[in-house]
Amino acid sequence: TQKIATSAINHAVSKTVEDVDMNELIEIEKDEDGEIVSIGFDGTVYNRVVTNAVNEAQHYLMKMERGQVPEGSSGIVAHSTSGEEGALYSIPLGRATNNALLAQLGPLIPIQLTAIGDVDVELNESIKEKGTNNTWVRVSSDVEVDVEVIIPFATKTDVVVTTVPVGMLFIPGKVPDIYSSSNNEGMNPAVIHD
Repeated sequence: TQKIATSAINHAVSKTVEDVDMNELIEIEKDEDGEIVSIGFDGTVYNRVVTNAVNEAQHYLMKMERGQVPEGSSGIVAHSTSGEEGALYSIPLGRATNNALLAQLGPLIPIQLTAIGDVDVELNESIKEKGTNNTWVRVSSDVEVDVEVIIPFATKTDVVVTTVPVGMLFIPGKVPDIYSSSNNEGMNPAVIHD
């Protein structure tokens, strides 16, 4: 379940993140003088990123459910040879003993399995101040994949959650003019006496 969920996340991220342009995702509103007034997100691009990530992960899991092993996951399972829905996964016979020393011993036993999955993707943003009036925006994707593997006489459900960076953008602001005079007219800093 962990391998299938992780592979689904990797597949979704690799197909989705490459299509994201941070300059399209982040909208910067400026006034007549070219000063930055506000920073926001383009809802259309934002929703497209989330939708594409969910679709890619769901497509991957749907192939796994049907036993059509997606490319790049050949190390996880093999195609089912019986013509039925599902896929084959081979485990060593020693795994049945629940003993760590014997887990990798014995012949490989093929087990027919069916994977059923669900995907949830949410974008989150981190906005940090860098220097004077500069902003660093980091957009990440929280991907949660819930996979249930069904084998004869058993079932196992696992949830894998990961955060993947979608993109980062540095937004420089105008450095303000600082004026300091010695004539503060009573606005001197407080002095602390011990």
